[in-house]
Amino acid sequence: MPCIWGQHNNSKIFLEVAILPAKRLKQSGVPSEKFDPMPSPFFKALVDTGAQSTCITKAAAEQVDLSPIGKVSVRGVSGVQIHRNYLFQVGFPLGKRAINKDGKNISGLLFMMIPREIKGAEFDSGGNDFDVLLGMDILSIGSLKVEGNGTFSFSF
Repeated sequence: MPCIWGQHNNSKIFLEVAILPAKRLKQSGVPSEKFDPMPSPFFKALVDTGAQSTCITKAAAEQVDLSPIGKVSVRGVSGVQIHRNYLFQVGFPLGKRAINKDGKNISGLLFMMIPREIKGAEFDSGGNDFDVLLGMDILSIGSLKVEGNGTFSFSF
């Protein structure tokens, strides 16, 4: 069972994730959830246990060439709003990565794809420095443990 661990600041947990178009994974013919090397850029994801589903920014969707599959109603703190919806998969790096000066992965890093398609709405990060809200559709596949000493782990 893979496990990711790190530090939190008593109010936020961030993870690195990969976002891939669901159609790309279907066409690859690779039956395993493990892929090598990382075929996608990494994105900073905020763990959001209050979100039912994982959401991505427009910039992230454009970077991995996602096309909207429609629109969806999203209930948030400011009421119900209509957002673009995307179909994608989420992956987690397993280990440390190395990148070259162009920002390309050169470590041959393994990562674990979550074997389910996500229908995720577009969101505006409000100028924050993250591109993914990691919701319960991903978090519920594993176990998230948040410790009072400033550490966390996510096993899946």
